[in-house]
Amino acid sequence: MMNKALEVIEAHWLFGLEPARIRVVVHPQSIIHSMVVCRDGSVLAQLGTPDMRVPIAFGLSFPERIESGAARLDFDALAALTFEAPDRRRFPGLQLAWDTLQAAPGATAVLNGPTRKRWPRFSTTASASPPSTKSTRAPSMRSPRASAGGFGR
Repeated sequence: MMNKALEVIEAHWLFGLEPARIRVVVHPQSIIHSMVVCRDGSVLAQLGTPDMRVPIAFGLSFPERIESGAARLDFDALAALTFEAPDRRRFPGLQLAWDTLQAAPGATAVLNGPTRKRWPRFSTTASASPPSTKSTRAPSMRSPRASAGGFGR
């Protein structure tokens, strides 16, 4: 569940959310990919097949939508959508997200380091590699909302 810990950190920085407002639930069917609770109590959810081609296609084509090649979600075939609280003993990495968000600046980058180092062990091909981390300047640790000039500047 280290990926969920990293998503908690992303939610904080990308949407300017205080860590206490971010909640993780386990959804075993992997159909609901994100949910936002609105001020009026309603919930907006993004649903789709458990196929990473969909968010990758959207990321590559934003703000447009392109064909991803993923199967369409078949609501008739869905038996149930269930949710459960994460087991913090089974997934201790999840708590690290909140711990690093309360720690000194840069702690979240330190948390991500071992994840990037381990990437080759989990790839399916010898040539697979994580996205490039080469940069000519240090990454910004500020929220995008704190920047008037653009994302994270």
